[in-house]
Amino acid sequence: MPCATPFPTLVRSKEMIRHLAQRWVRKAYHMELREFILNLLPPVLLNIALLPFVFVRPVQEWVGSKVFLSFMVSHLAFFPVGNTFSAHVHMTALTLLIAALWLGLSFVIVCVQVWIDQPNIIYTSLRTRGLGASYVFATFFISGYIWSRVPRLRVPMRVVMFTQTWIMTTPISQITYRNFSDLFFPLFIPAVLSIFANLMVPRTAYRTYFRCMSSALDAITGLMEISMTNFEKELVEWQKFVSQNPDNYYDAHAFEQSNNVSSSLKVLKERVSVMNRALSASLHEVTWCIIPISETNHLRTFIVDTSTWLKSGMGLSIPQVDFEDPLFDETRDAKDDEVISLAESTTSLRMTLSNPQSMSVLQMTRIEEVARSLRDLESAILDVIGLLKVLIDNSIHNFSQTYPRSSSVTFAKAIHHARLGDSEKFGNPMEILSNTEKELENAMTKCNMHLHLLLRARGFRESHENQAPTPPASVNSSSDPTKKSDEEAKSTQDQFRKPNLFCTDMYVVCQFYLSLFQLARRAKNTLNLSVPMLEKLVKRRRRSIYLPRFDFLRWIQSTSGISLFQNATTDLYLPSHYANRGQVGTTDDNNDEHSDNIAHIFENPNKKTKYKTYAQNVAHAMRTTRKNVRGNTLWSHFRYRVISILRSSPVMNGRIFISTVLQQVKHSSHVRFALKLASGVTLFSAIGFIYPRQDQWWRQCKGPWLLIAYTWSLEATTGDSFRIAIFRIIGTILGSLFGFLTMEISRGNPWGISVMISFFSVIAILIRMRPSLVPVGALTGFTTPLVAILAYQSPRGDAPIHEALLRGYMNLLGIAAALIVNLVFWPYHARTQLMYKLSDTSTLLQNWYLTMARQMLYRGFKSSPKLQAGYIELEKSIRLHLTSCEALMRVISSELSLVPKPIKIMHRIFEHLEMIFTLFMTLRMCREQEYRTGSELAVLQVLHLRQELISSVVLDLWLVAQSMITRARLPQSLPSTKRSMEEVISATALGYHELVYYNSPNNISSQRPIYDGPFLRQEAYPKLSSTSSYGERGYASHTRTMEDTMFLLAEHSILSQIVFSLECLLQLMRFMLGELRLVN
Repeated sequence: MPCATPFPTLVRSKEMIRHLAQRWVRKAYHMELREFILNLLPPVLLNIALLPFVFVRPVQEWVGSKVFLSFMVSHLAFFPVGNTFSAHVHMTALTLLIAALWLGLSFVIVCVQVWIDQPNIIYTSLRTRGLGASYVFATFFISGYIWSRVPRLRVPMRVVMFTQTWIMTTPISQITYRNFSDLFFPLFIPAVLSIFANLMVPRTAYRTYFRCMSSALDAITGLMEISMTNFEKELVEWQKFVSQNPDNYYDAHAFEQSNNVSSSLKVLKERVSVMNRALSASLHEVTWCIIPISETNHLRTFIVDTSTWLKSGMGLSIPQVDFEDPLFDETRDAKDDEVISLAESTTSLRMTLSNPQSMSVLQMTRIEEVARSLRDLESAILDVIGLLKVLIDNSIHNFSQTYPRSSSVTFAKAIHHARLGDSEKFGNPMEILSNTEKELENAMTKCNMHLHLLLRARGFRESHENQAPTPPASVNSSSDPTKKSDEEAKSTQDQFRKPNLFCTDMYVVCQFYLSLFQLARRAKNTLNLSVPMLEKLVKRRRRSIYLPRFDFLRWIQSTSGISLFQNATTDLYLPSHYANRGQVGTTDDNNDEHSDNIAHIFENPNKKTKYKTYAQNVAHAMRTTRKNVRGNTLWSHFRYRVISILRSSPVMNGRIFISTVLQQVKHSSHVRFALKLASGVTLFSAIGFIYPRQDQWWRQCKGPWLLIAYTWSLEATTGDSFRIAIFRIIGTILGSLFGFLTMEISRGNPWGISVMISFFSVIAILIRMRPSLVPVGALTGFTTPLVAILAYQSPRGDAPIHEALLRGYMNLLGIAAALIVNLVFWPYHARTQLMYKLSDTSTLLQNWYLTMARQMLYRGFKSSPKLQAGYIELEKSIRLHLTSCEALMRVISSELSLVPKPIKIMHRIFEHLEMIFTLFMTLRMCREQEYRTGSELAVLQVLHLRQELISSVVLDLWLVAQSMITRARLPQSLPSTKRSMEEVISATALGYHELVYYNSPNNISSQRPIYDGPFLRQEAYPKLSSTSSYGERGYASHTRTMEDTMFLLAEHSILSQIVFSLECLLQLMRFMLGELRLVN
């Protein structure tokens, strides 16, 4: 029968999407202009404020001869853009404190050197040279280690290196306060002025947090509209294809999201990331507001959970993570047999079901009614999101009446007039909140009712007694199906039907329904938790001051507030700190049954390192296999005693502890970076120690600039070093050119120099606004005034071209030295580290899935605070690894390598791992809901097949992790996770008397376990084994509910997507690393 006409809501949804797009474009234009002004004005004012300290002679003489260094410090350490005001003040104060203390220590060392070599200048004797070299090595080793280890102290350590370079390489012969003040004032002046510059256009993490929440809700609204439209469109096309091709089911296309979903998900991910960073920064700043951030945790939880469900696709596959894309088009068209066989194997990754029964008119009508009810439920959720957005906007006094939904406009007017005391005209905001909640509940009830009608139309029955008898040989049956007669087999075959429930459209409908239903629950719960927030907004007229709960250890280990308003950073590892949050769902806070099993559910990977675990296992194996035999001689007795002591538990633990510490130090990237930094600086400083006089090469060519260029160009990875080196070379050339032009145009006039420096600083700041060109803009910004001021202050009257060339070639020498050292000594290749990080991520995902499996098998889908805390720790670890992988992938493209870099393949592997992580979180939230009893019974019916599926998933993740490290080729034939999933679906469908994948129910029982190991038994369910009765064939005689069936179909859909991503991962690994072939 031909399919019905498309849903009329498609036209309305397209108009809504077009309206949102136009609104976002207008808003983006105004936001970009505002951000442009905020980023340009403070640094320009700071540069102008620094000019009098250089060109006003009395001020310059009072500050010191090295005041020109303030331009360099202002660009590299105290740049007043990108940080929140609180974070900038904290960083400035901390930098000044550490730099002053370290500068004071250096001043003491210099005083000792002067005392040793007086009346000559220092470094004229071997003792002062040795003391200076030792102190320089120790200082740069400690500061380099801290720079690499503690992200918060990177700017202070850079400033420490800067000051140590100047004070330890300047030959002096007498002790005066100028030795300290000449370097401290160039730090103090730009630091204080940068605070005032940042204060002129202050930006707080509080407002950024609320704005990010508001923009994230906008992105969620657009994504839900797009997902709903795609769902309706794909459902219409599916019905049309099935009605026209009832016997050609395999050619039907899969349910997929549109291509614009991928870009929208990226926008949502970026906004959630900035929101989390703003939250971390706001915890350490004083806020003056009505609604404190501590009262908005429910809003952030709702946004994060909603983004997780949307990233899972809600039953529709995401095109970005699909294996079959243009990346492999050339491979499919290749003539090489080896490549063709690999590419052809990708076409069978999608899971295919048996041909379903032809849909009747009633079934088509029911599924259209479900789609319309889902659209109504989605509209009710969007109404709730609109109200939440109004609450967020009003919390930062962003009163607006241009919301796309009428309910939001009414709610905004009601809040505004309620605050003015005129709530009678526009209604009570509490009533609007209550009415919206009732509409959401009605939409949920209506959607649930229509889905029940659809299930009944598809042949669902509540109990087994109402259906035909169970098959003669089930999954857990001990009888041999081959002994059945042909008549019995034929009779059993007639009792089964083609799938009506276990088919593609029902999988997608149930997962989309479950995703939308869970979003509705979270929206309802968030709306209830927002009532106190609304009451405070309406009743309170004045703001209050909220002091932060300052946690020093958490603050020092993060970079909260630093570079919050910049889109990129030059550091390798982006900060990622996530506050503990609870899941919106059903938990057992007071009734924690089977608490002893929690220790067996989680394996905390952070408690012991891999090497420590390896050492403990080796020690246990040694004690087990090597017996200490006592002899008859004195030497044998002595040897027996010594070996017994060495093998005793306390001594063995001490040996393992010492070995672990030495192993960590040996392979620590922080120690290696510190050694490279300290060794290079000490080696180059030795030139200045040997030739300290003014008439020698080091002093004439301004050798300290070589050390500064070296310290500021040495990065953590080879890719960063090469990229930063190129950028610094470009910045140095541009700055030298601009400095030369400044002196040529101004002809040495201080007013002209000031004007030209200000003009070229604007150009440098504009370059710096591009996130990828931050190093170029920084080097250009401080090189221009340095070249011009040094030429202006030169007592010998050196030409500007001379200063430009001198400054340029010393900087180039330092950059080249840093690049060579980083490439030759302990090179830290981002590609290798990315492989390790991807491997660790796969291992953590393996632990996550094992934890979910243990929770399912030993706790029966029940959650608890301890389980929630364990999952939060695992989630934080996986997110941190994924963030590190993203940062490393940005560095790989700038690395030099003789071996080609499979950047696209590795990026696709990362995307699949990220999608698996999202699906795992979705699966956990799905399992921990109220559908428990029937779900446990459904799992127990196919317990051994579930164990096979779990083992297959764990094996695939383990193979991916190990092949990443060893770079070994994968075998051509592996246990099929897809087949394990098909067997679970087929065995579960038999309970509903539907044949999926197989032509006969007897074929399922012929499958034998392929994994060795102990089998799970019904005793794993202590509660079920005592309350439920099971027949001989393993099917429970219980009443099955529709909620259990919907949950089961949705869970199968999520598991099928996980299996698909795992199969894609294995194919990508074969594509990148090769394949061990048995069959050509």
